[in-house]
Amino acid sequence: MTMTQKEEYAKAYAFIYTTAVHEAGHAVMHFLWRSTVASITIIPNEDNMGCCYLKTTKKLERVCEVLAYGEKPTRRDMEYFFQTSMAGEIAENLVFGKDPTAALNGKYVSSDTDMAFKAVRALDLPDEWAYSLYVDALFKLEPHVTAIKKIADELMVLEKMSGALARKIFVKERSGG
Repeated sequence: MTMTQKEEYAKAYAFIYTTAVHEAGHAVMHFLWRSTVASITIIPNEDNMGCCYLKTTKKLERVCEVLAYGEKPTRRDMEYFFQTSMAGEIAENLVFGKDPTAALNGKYVSSDTDMAFKAVRALDLPDEWAYSLYVDALFKLEPHVTAIKKIADELMVLEKMSGALARKIFVKERSGG
């Protein structure tokens, strides 16, 4: 391998690992909200992104329906939507030591973050409320960085994993490994 090939490989690996951390962050936040994750993958979908797929539940359907029709969701539903949307970027910040307040300063790193803030604004909820939810999500995820890393590491090997396996890793790490 030439130096250029090694550099390109290193960049590609870093991008894929960042995706794994991002999706693991979504999964962990869903677990904290007691949602069921169906699967997680780093295999690009039609948007060239990995994905954290949820098992369809009445709560998820209700939140998506309300947001799609522009109705006002319950405060709890909006908290769930916002925090689970933001969790990927928050996980990246925590794992890679980036500034976790970047999103609060309008520096969106992911489309998830942009979508979360747009939903808050479309529903005439104040940015301050969104900022407090962001900080709350940051504090929820911070104790689970090891679990996020372990899920991401397993995802790098498997490329796609069941939500049950991710939850098993999360529970094991949460109880002290």
